[in-house]
Amino acid sequence: MGREYGTKWIFFITSKGYDATCKSKCSDSSVLEDDIRTHPIDMLAQMKIAAFMSRNRIRDLYDVLFITNNYWEELSQPIHRLYGTGFSEKGIEQFDLMCATQDNDLIDKDSLAESFLKALDKAKIAHTTEEVHPYRSLAKKLAATKAAPKAAVNRQKENNDTSMQHGIKH
Repeated sequence: MGREYGTKWIFFITSKGYDATCKSKCSDSSVLEDDIRTHPIDMLAQMKIAAFMSRNRIRDLYDVLFITNNYWEELSQPIHRLYGTGFSEKGIEQFDLMCATQDNDLIDKDSLAESFLKALDKAKIAHTTEEVHPYRSLAKKLAATKAAPKAAVNRQKENNDTSMQHGIKH
């Protein structure tokens, strides 16, 4: 539907007495906690791992690690398998690359690395502690080439533009 036709359609529908608001079909699955409508943890976990797998953003990684480390016992077995697959496919190399090339003032990369190790343990993904911290040397190499800061700034601008969390400082 073209933009000009879209508004005419809304006016037509409302003139016929139909509700033209866009209500989600999956709103039935939301739960009310402390007067706040939220998704169940399995659904939220599934959305977060999908975002993590489709984009290379450090914020998505942070969200996935937070869910893994704080709600693992509450997640269903299919979500456990989904997270295990996600961690295996992205791998430690991708973690190192994200940490080396992306900056977020709200995320401490050393504590993120510790969270990552705990999440790998919970998901039963084999690793060694030494594998997780090479992002420091990778970041130094990238900074030395002078291309990394410009690429990181461009990537941060792109992340801010495409963020689902408008209004939140990244």
